[in-house]
Amino acid sequence: MSGEEYVAVLNPFSEAGKEVVKDAPSFESLSNEIIDLAVERVGWEDSSDLMVGFDVEEIRKEVLSFYLMCQGIASVS
Repeated sequence: MSGEEYVAVLNPFSEAGKEVVKDAPSFESLSNEIIDLAVERVGWEDSSDLMVGFDVEEIRKEVLSFYLMCQGIASVS
């Protein structure tokens, strides 16, 4: 991912978000931090939970946890 700037609202479906997922490791290789973040996302109620810093690694974790959360919800629906 390049050092480009992100707008206030991170769109995981944007081209930059898709690039993160395209280069994502397998589920077995994801860190526990990303897995825990995906599980926590399901229960988020406060909009402050949605805040993402501008650090490239933090953005990567947020995007990966979002897609992982979506996959988890889809698997039980």
